[in-house]
Amino acid sequence: MRKQLVLCSYKNDVSWCSEVIGFDIVVYEKGGIKQDIAQANVGREHYTYTKHIVDNYENLADLIVFSQANPFDHQSEFILMLNALPENTKFEAFGNLYINSDRYGMPCTASWIGGIPMERVYRELFNTPYPNVIACYANSIFAASKQRIIKHSKEFYEKMLRMIDYEHTPVEVFCLERFWHIIMSEHQICPKRKVWWNG
Repeated sequence: MRKQLVLCSYKNDVSWCSEVIGFDIVVYEKGGIKQDIAQANVGREHYTYTKHIVDNYENLADLIVFSQANPFDHQSEFILMLNALPENTKFEAFGNLYINSDRYGMPCTASWIGGIPMERVYRELFNTPYPNVIACYANSIFAASKQRIIKHSKEFYEKMLRMIDYEHTPVEVFCLERFWHIIMSEHQICPKRKVWWNG
């Protein structure tokens, strides 16, 4: 079984990766320094994750963990969780912030006047109406199996890229942050998890 850790970096120190066990590590560097694979600084981590899927669609690892290169602000136990991740994982969110979002992204986007275009982006992605509410672990750190990823076509992910490749922080990325579990075929209300990585 091939497991992979895909990191989106902007001049981050990734020396902590030496503590990771059993994963091939790919670092996409957006900060212009020489470190693994250089990438345009657009679309935040969502562009990095989606571009990795598109570029490797025919040769994806069996299990991929997607994360920012400094995940510890969002999950202090990231390395512990990563090393304990079961090989039969289909989807697992790693973030520590559980949020509910209506069609404007409320109540978690008060700084965005009028909210964010959840309804529009959801319809463009899935061609279905937005549900009453979406609940998930925010912060865009998650594991997904190859089987879950390829439930959508390569063209689906290429469409995602076109949504977010026009600037560093397009507003659509705040929608995708709330959609990754749905993209990976989880229910719109992501269940709250139990601590499984300390045993």
